[in-house]
Amino acid sequence: MNSLLYFCALCLILSSPAFGYRWCCKSFPELRKCSMLSRGNSAFEFSCVLANGTADCMDKIANNAADIIDLDSGDVFKYRDQITVIGAEDYGNGVAKYHAIAVVHKDADSSISLHNLAHRRTCHTAVGKTAGWNMPIGWMIRNHISPSNFDSSCAPGAMDPEHQDVVPDNDYEKWCRNCIGNVFGRHVCDRDQDERFYGYDGAFDCMSSGSGDVAFIKETIILKKNFQNYMLLCPDSPRRASPLEWRNCNLGRVPSHGVVMKRGTPDHVINDALQILRASAASIHNFSTLMGKNLLWSSSTRGFVNAPADPQEFLGHDFFCNTYSITYKEPHQDC
Repeated sequence: MNSLLYFCALCLILSSPAFGYRWCCKSFPELRKCSMLSRGNSAFEFSCVLANGTADCMDKIANNAADIIDLDSGDVFKYRDQITVIGAEDYGNGVAKYHAIAVVHKDADSSISLHNLAHRRTCHTAVGKTAGWNMPIGWMIRNHISPSNFDSSCAPGAMDPEHQDVVPDNDYEKWCRNCIGNVFGRHVCDRDQDERFYGYDGAFDCMSSGSGDVAFIKETIILKKNFQNYMLLCPDSPRRASPLEWRNCNLGRVPSHGVVMKRGTPDHVINDALQILRASAASIHNFSTLMGKNLLWSSSTRGFVNAPADPQEFLGHDFFCNTYSITYKEPHQDC
């Protein structure tokens, strides 16, 4: 089966046009979507390269085997010394920012709060991701709340040695216990779309399906759902709020996903790639449903805006400082 899968993947790669920049696909579902767009949409002038997750994509970009990828801000932080930011996702307000929120069922146990998650099940977008990991885990550490007391979780990537340095304890299996993998039950807890509870929609589905008590996502996701059935957990515990009140009940405003290329990429190449990306986003009217959500870039993206090329400037002072402290267990000299 695996041999057939990779043979089909190779066929898709070879069938992609040879023009344009090479988009790095983190998973086979991303490759399928990229290949369909490259064959069927004249504005999408990207060739498609298959990789095994984000780390493999970054290796390919570093070694000139791929050119471009859309990254969560947690990954922009991680690879900040290797990349330049060429643009950022715009979710409809023209500002490359969004808010990290914590969501529970409307009828969830009233004792559940951000200050009382001990022995509860949590759903995260992925280890090292912005809204699903860095913001909630960082907030808890700064408020002297131990994430090690969670009962179980789905935090895709927790079993990956590359990301285990930011997992609060050594019980990595616990952080993957509620993950489900793909439709065949494989790739459980993988840090890509092969894990069905990966990403914003995946973390929400983890909670809404009963596999978790709270999901850490961004505000645009809950607003697309049947939000009347859910509530937000506010930092000023034990207050809860309607999902419509996300501006006053969130874990912080954070950078949107950034589109990146290799550090040192010439300005004319950056400008050209960004223009192609903008034309692509404007021309793909069914992007959010075409062959799966949040593939290549976030399904809630309405376009792409200019962004600071320097990753640290793009991330902003607060997010950079919080993430640095979580990662290295000490403050950065600029913080």
